[in-house]
Amino acid sequence: MEDWQEDIIKKNLDKLITLTTCKTLLLAKLVSSGILDDGDVEALEVLGHSRLKQTSKFYKIMLTKTNGFKSLLEALRETSQSGAADLLVSGTTKRKLAGLDDSGSIAYDEKRQLGRGSNGTIVFKGSFGDRDVAIKRLHSDMVTQKTILKEIEHLKCCDQHENVIRYFSTKVVQQHVLIALELCDMSLKDWVANKYE
Repeated sequence: MEDWQEDIIKKNLDKLITLTTCKTLLLAKLVSSGILDDGDVEALEVLGHSRLKQTSKFYKIMLTKTNGFKSLLEALRETSQSGAADLLVSGTTKRKLAGLDDSGSIAYDEKRQLGRGSNGTIVFKGSFGDRDVAIKRLHSDMVTQKTILKEIEHLKCCDQHENVIRYFSTKVVQQHVLIALELCDMSLKDWVANKYE
């Protein structure tokens, strides 16, 4: 297990212990994937009378496994333990998105909303340094990390094209990803309405 994966488990250990149940199916999946061995399962079964002790021991064992994080995540999903799986995914997403934080000078006013999108996305009028910009605020728990990364990658690739809104910066704030974009003079709806008047 990589250090950052261990950190995610350790930071969320109390919540993971309450959200995880060491079901036979969970353990069987981790044995079949080669992550746990019979000795690990026996050590957990001895603690079967105390769910919290058993789950605590389970995570201590998992922290020692070389490639355990991905298999753990898959096994939690396959055994319908979505609360624990979501915690691990959220930690992974926050880690990956933290690398995008390339500016501390993004600000916006929640009262100056310009528009709304899907999955809780809201666009506000804001600033990037001394420049007026549109701030696209995405909720990192609602929008997948892959979608956010792909959008930022596309914006960066097309940044110099005259027909594409200019990308300035990205910042991660709590559970939100803020993307600073060129502020347009009007919305697409207004532009279309003006063009055909």
